[in-house]
Amino acid sequence: SILDQSLFTLPCPSCGATLTFEPHITYLDMKRGQWILAESADEIEHWRDAEAAATGIYDTAFGAGAPDVARALGARLKPRLVFGWPALIEKLRCDELGLDDVALESLKLAMLRATPERSIDPGQELRLSGRDGSNLVFAWIDPTTGAEMARVVAPDAAYVVVKGDAAAWAPLARLLAGRMYVDMNRVLRDAAPAAVG
Repeated sequence: SILDQSLFTLPCPSCGATLTFEPHITYLDMKRGQWILAESADEIEHWRDAEAAATGIYDTAFGAGAPDVARALGARLKPRLVFGWPALIEKLRCDELGLDDVALESLKLAMLRATPERSIDPGQELRLSGRDGSNLVFAWIDPTTGAEMARVVAPDAAYVVVKGDAAAWAPLARLLAGRMYVDMNRVLRDAAPAAVG
């Protein structure tokens, strides 16, 4: 229901317009090892505070502050923080396709660098849409509405290079790995321009 957007959209019975409800939920899938705190897209400006709060919530439920049984469960979970439904959907698709989200976000940053003519617009985010044959399909979307602006593809081989060459991608990985908020927007909003390259 998250992937098909039926969980958070509702057609107005009077005018037919689609109402979209912003997320403020915790997604937990023990089988897949996912714990994701999803906040509304407009909270991204305060991602540092949100990440600190998410870390505290997770630590209380499954981390250092949790009972032994809960900590044992938490050892099998990958905690994440996202902003907006499209970002949550991307994390679910990433898992479905067996992709590592740190490598995926690094690839997205490389794609952005390879297309300097594409200006960074805070009203658009690059999100994974799925796979088409041997290509990963991405879309530039509105983070609030999920409306798609444009599509771009990258060969699976590009992801394999990023994932497999740890030394070459270490500077980016250090900015993303081991964090609750694993997203290219973290780097774009926080890192010095030299660090992105």
